[in-house]
Amino acid sequence: MGMAAAMVLSTAGCGGSGGSGEAASASGTTAAASSAAGTSAGEAKEGEEVTIKITWWGGQSRHDYTQKLLDTYSQAHPNVKFEAVPSGWDGYFDKLATQAASGAMPDIVQMDYLYITTYAKNNSLADLQPYIDDGTIDVSGIDPNILDSGKIGGKMNGLVLTSSYQAIGYNPDVFAEAGVAVPDSSWTWDDFVAMCKTVKEKTGKYGMANGPVDDANFFNYWVRQHGENLFSDDKKSIGYADDSLCADFIKMWADLMKEGAVPNPDEYASIQTLGQEAGPVVTGEGATLVEWNNYASKVSGVNDKIKMVTPPLLAGSDNKGLWLKPGMFFSIAETSKVKKEAAEFIDWFINLSLIHISEPTRHSLI
Repeated sequence: MGMAAAMVLSTAGCGGSGGSGEAASASGTTAAASSAAGTSAGEAKEGEEVTIKITWWGGQSRHDYTQKLLDTYSQAHPNVKFEAVPSGWDGYFDKLATQAASGAMPDIVQMDYLYITTYAKNNSLADLQPYIDDGTIDVSGIDPNILDSGKIGGKMNGLVLTSSYQAIGYNPDVFAEAGVAVPDSSWTWDDFVAMCKTVKEKTGKYGMANGPVDDANFFNYWVRQHGENLFSDDKKSIGYADDSLCADFIKMWADLMKEGAVPNPDEYASIQTLGQEAGPVVTGEGATLVEWNNYASKVSGVNDKIKMVTPPLLAGSDNKGLWLKPGMFFSIAETSKVKKEAAEFIDWFINLSLIHISEPTRHSLI
C-alpha cells in the first residue's frame, strides 16, 4: 500500500466502487446534440470571461479541497469562473445520464472507468488528443499504459487522474473488541471467513460491511486468483469455463449473510444511504469493507484510525490477483463551448496543483 503515493505521482495526479448499470438511458441519445453544439469551436476569445461548469463525486473532504483548487485557479486566471456541482457517488451517473440525453452535461466531468466507454460511444465526450498534440495538456508525466486507458475508439475521451489497487479497509478497534488479530498481507479467504464470523459472534457487528452486490471488481479479483479471466479477450463472453468459480464465491457470501456477519441486500441498501464517512467501518459498527487503497485517507477527517490491508489470498495459489486500475478521469463534454479553457484547467490540475499540496490533501482529492 506504500506504493499508493508513488502511483499518484506516476499518474501525475486515486472509489469508489462502480455500479452495475452503465447509464443506459444515455445510450444513443446525444449524437444529435453533440454534433449541433460540440463540433463548432465555440471557444471564448483570449481573456474573455468564461464560466466552466464542473461536476465530480466524493465525500465532503474531497468537495472542500476541490473547491479550494477551483478558487485558487480562478485567482490565477481572473477571467475563469467555475460553476461547481459536487455529488456523492450514489446517483451520480443517473443524473449524468439525464444530462447527456438532453445535451446539458457539465463542461468538465469526473468519469469512472466502468462508464467511460458508454459515454464515449454515445459521442458525449470530446476527444482530448488535439489538446495533447498542441501542448495545451502536458501528459509527459503519465505512464503511457495508464494514459491509454482513457482512449476509446482511437479518441482520448478521458485524461486519467489516478491509479489504484483494490484493498480492504478495516477498523482496528473492532478487531480488538472481538479479540481478533488484525489482518496482514498473508491472510487467506479462510482467515477472512473466520474473522467475519468471530466479529459477529463476539460483538454483534459486521465482519464485512459490504459485499459483492454492486461491484464486479472483487469477483474479478477472485477469478484472477484462480488463474482465469472474468471476460474473454473480445469482451463478448465470460472468460472462464468452470461455473463453480462463481458458485463458490456466491456461496461464501450467502453463508456469511445467513449468519449476519455481512449485511444482506436490504441492510446494505440502508448502509449505502449513509455515505462513506458515516459507514459502519468508520463509526465502529463494522470491522472491514472492500475498497480502494485510498479509503483510509478519504475518511481520515472523520476517523484517522482506519487502516488498509491487501485482500485475502487464495490458499495454495501464487496468483496475487491484484491489478493497477485507472481510478478516475477528467472528461470534457462534447457539447461544451469552452473546451479549450476546460483543457487548460485539466492541464493545471494534473501538472501544477497536485504538486504543491500536502499528502493528506492529495489523497482526500483522489
